[in-house]
Amino acid sequence: MPDVEQHDEGDAGYDPLDPQADHFRPPSIPTLVHCLHCDQEYDSWRMEWRISKDENDQPHGFWCCPIEGCDGAGFGFDIHPVDEDYTDPDGRDMGQWCDDPPPDPETDPDKPPAEHTAVRCEKCGQTYSSADMVWWVDEDCPEDAFQMSGWMCPTPGCDGTGFGWDVRPTDPNYSDPDGRRILRPGQKCVPPEFDEGDIPF
Repeated sequence: MPDVEQHDEGDAGYDPLDPQADHFRPPSIPTLVHCLHCDQEYDSWRMEWRISKDENDQPHGFWCCPIEGCDGAGFGFDIHPVDEDYTDPDGRDMGQWCDDPPPDPETDPDKPPAEHTAVRCEKCGQTYSSADMVWWVDEDCPEDAFQMSGWMCPTPGCDGTGFGWDVRPTDPNYSDPDGRRILRPGQKCVPPEFDEGDIPF
C-alpha cells in the first residue's frame, strides 16, 4: 500500500475513509493505466476502493489495482497512466515516473579515471589496469523500471563494481584527479554516523 504519510492527512477535515479525499484516487476523467506490480493494463475507472489497517492499526482506505491477487495501489504510485505525456485533469503533480535519463558511462560517478592506473578488485582479487573496466547495462530491465548499470570488473563471473568501491587503485598514495573519495585495497567502507535530525520530514 502507498505510505499513509504521503496522503493529505495534514489537511483540515481529512478523512482517511473518504475515497474522494485520497491523493492517490483515480482521475476524474478515466485513462488507460499500467500497474507496476502485476504488469496489467486497464482503464483507471476499474480501480477499487478498499479499507485496511494502517501502521497504527487504524482503518484507512486505499485505491487498489482491480486484478485478483495484485497488491498494487494508488494512482501515480503503483498504478500509472500509459500515456507518457499524461496531464492530470485534477491538477495533481504526477512526477516523471518513467522519464529517467538513459545510463551514461561518462557521467557515472564511479567511472574509471581518464588517466589509467593499476587497480585490484576486492571481489575476485585480480589486478589489472583501470582501462580494462567494462560498462554494463541491464538489457533485460523492463522499460518502466529503473535500469541498472555501472562500471564493472572485467574478470568473467565477477560482480565487482565501481572504481573506488570494489575496484580500487593499488597505489596507496593514489590521488583521484576528479577529487572523489577512493577506497584503498583492504580498506573498509565506514558509513557516516546517522543523525535523525538530518531527515527533512
